[in-house]
Amino acid sequence: MNAGDIRRSRVLVWVLAATMLTAVPLSSASAQMGVRGGLSLSDLVGADVTRSDSRAGFTGGFAVTLLSMGPLSLAPEVHYVAKGAGAATFAGDEHPTFEDFALDYVEVPVVLRLGFPLPVGGGALRGYGEGGPALAWRLNCSIVPTGGEGPGLSDDCAIGGFEGAESVVNAADQGAVFGLGLVWELPVVGGALILDGRLTRGLSRLEGSGGTLDARNRSFAFSLGYDVGF
Repeated sequence: MNAGDIRRSRVLVWVLAATMLTAVPLSSASAQMGVRGGLSLSDLVGADVTRSDSRAGFTGGFAVTLLSMGPLSLAPEVHYVAKGAGAATFAGDEHPTFEDFALDYVEVPVVLRLGFPLPVGGGALRGYGEGGPALAWRLNCSIVPTGGEGPGLSDDCAIGGFEGAESVVNAADQGAVFGLGLVWELPVVGGALILDGRLTRGLSRLEGSGGTLDARNRSFAFSLGYDVGF
């Protein structure tokens, strides 16, 4: 992880901590908790990515709305999300090609949502736009070089094909979230159904040990959730 990535990581950590600490005492009257589950479509982007096949996987977790002020709300989340790519190729002869570049993370986004009414649904249906930072920590990795014998990696994603790099993929990732969603209030049952679609764009390079390979995560997640007040 280079110096720029370290600075970005520190800023995001402070943003996450500050928003959580300041939101908790102000939100007791409007707090909500919900579950999410759905599909993640991911690939790799960057100047050195010459091929990146899409990878489909699962995403799911929890969301807590800690603060609501008019149309604005703040919601930290904790998700499991499948990222990485299928087959992947990078620029430069020193980098092997891969038939699988699968990465799994636990991700903690903090999203600020702006709600808006819709002309349908009789007031029970509304939309929102969202955005915010996201920190992620790698849980698993399955990186298979093309033509290699077996996975060719250890638990820390180490592959000898990357010259001078003891660990191919950083243990942590930083990103930015942008998305749109729908909220359907259920007055009879209670709570609300949430349909959410979002893009998470990686801000830090994947290659560890001071590597300069410009390859970053990108994922599109589509999830269905259910929120209740507490």
